[in-house]
Amino acid sequence: MGGEKLSGSYISLVESGHREPTPVMIERISQVLGLDVAEVEAWGRAEATSQAQNAAASSAIRTMMGNRDYAEVEGLAAIASARALAENNFVLFWDMSSFRIEAARARGDYVLCRDLADELLRQDFVAQSEQLRFWVLSYLSVGLRETGQLQGAVDAATEALDLVLKIRESDSGEYFGGEIKLPLLACAAAVSETGDTERIQELTDRLEVELRDNAAISRFERGDLLWALGNLYFAQGQVESAVDRHDQALDLLRQGSADLDTQYRLLRGTVRNRLAAGLTDERTGDLAQMLVPVAQWAEGSDSVLAVTTQAKWLMLTGQREKAQEPLGRLADLVVDLHGPARAAALEMLAHDLAGLSEVETLQMLAEAARLYAEVGDDVAMRRALIATSSVGRAHG
Repeated sequence: MGGEKLSGSYISLVESGHREPTPVMIERISQVLGLDVAEVEAWGRAEATSQAQNAAASSAIRTMMGNRDYAEVEGLAAIASARALAENNFVLFWDMSSFRIEAARARGDYVLCRDLADELLRQDFVAQSEQLRFWVLSYLSVGLRETGQLQGAVDAATEALDLVLKIRESDSGEYFGGEIKLPLLACAAAVSETGDTERIQELTDRLEVELRDNAAISRFERGDLLWALGNLYFAQGQVESAVDRHDQALDLLRQGSADLDTQYRLLRGTVRNRLAAGLTDERTGDLAQMLVPVAQWAEGSDSVLAVTTQAKWLMLTGQREKAQEPLGRLADLVVDLHGPARAAALEMLAHDLAGLSEVETLQMLAEAARLYAEVGDDVAMRRALIATSSVGRAHG
């Protein structure tokens, strides 16, 4: 979707009333929403927006989500959510805010994902709804985990899981069978990184029971839970069980024709976990090769993770020269990254990209350390700083 982009700074100015939308921007929004320019101008002013305009905005944003136009989603949904909140239209505000959170996660902007979820939790209508709270807490956990705040991520995911279990055990009729998937996935992702063996085992047992006893979950949900279970087994060093669960998950989702994003996420996670466990067998190689076409169509953080996983596979199997191709792509992609995603990419490039000077390597590692420090990831920050010392000694 070409044309003028809706930048974060522009959106902030429009939301705060310090900037009027430019004619080009108004025309851009009208094209996306399928509205007349005059309707968009009215929509952006203080006067009340119509139900038809709001419906058009929601429909357009859903289409953008389906097309992976996540930056466009953030721009339009930010404007729409600000208008909805000003009008006390909490249904629309919830829809637009949830779109923004999902888009932020999809494009790898975990700082925004975390901050939006935190802001949403402060809304009275969310605080009063267990259904809404568990959803927001699950995404808050994702944002906290990806920005290095592991304990906060565990706490948020645990609270979300407790809420869902409370809803399921009540007679309110508000539980429909699949709601437990989201907090379970968030909880498994956070807990598996803690090294807390007792908690990891407890959650592993809970997932096994859920898969055995919950007949209401769909094929896709079962695949997601099997994948999370595999991650927990990897965290416990039970590689055979982990690989088995991941293979089951991939088979289920392929048979069920899961969307490409879901299949890609599982494939990427499987390969990364296998490599972390030291598996460089033929099966891992075949899975890694399946990421090659994915890296061509994926965007944002998806593309970054695809090429970094390819590069890791090639480096671990002694194919350093071949690894330079995905590393070169990563060097191009890093320009558009920010936060922890940019830091991780810079670290990898500093260690593995051929032809870097000492100064370039040190600059990459120093920036990575700074970015980790900004989000409070002290472990990663120290790792990057130690690496700078090693570079200095190696060139000394």
